[in-house]
Amino acid sequence: MSAGLIVVGLLLAGYGVAGGLGSSQCGTFIDVDRAEGGSDLSRTQFGELTEREQQFFETALDTDGLARVPTNEPLPSAFERPTIVIYQGERYLAGAVSNDGCASPIDDIEGVPTAGGSLLLIAGIYGTVRNRFG
Repeated sequence: MSAGLIVVGLLLAGYGVAGGLGSSQCGTFIDVDRAEGGSDLSRTQFGELTEREQQFFETALDTDGLARVPTNEPLPSAFERPTIVIYQGERYLAGAVSNDGCASPIDDIEGVPTAGGSLLLIAGIYGTVRNRFG
């Protein structure tokens, strides 16, 4: 019985975690990449960005080029259209990208299988230890 609880717990917890990881790519992001060559895009110096825009820009640089914009916040205006940002002598292409097509009703309940699976896993481990060591 305890082994069954462990297996079911692992499956449910894994499903919940996998759902959470999949949904982490949903939403609106600020995308920052090094810019090569000339461009007809507007240009701005990093110091001309607002403090909030600077935070998004630096976060994107630190996280492989993407910084998530929270759903309850408006898009920073500097990134509404692609623009070249001059930062520490380098040119970067920065703009907003959206991946809204990945939301589903199941996204709202992914914590349920994770929590339930974790509880079953704990119960299974407890039962196993209790049976073996009395």
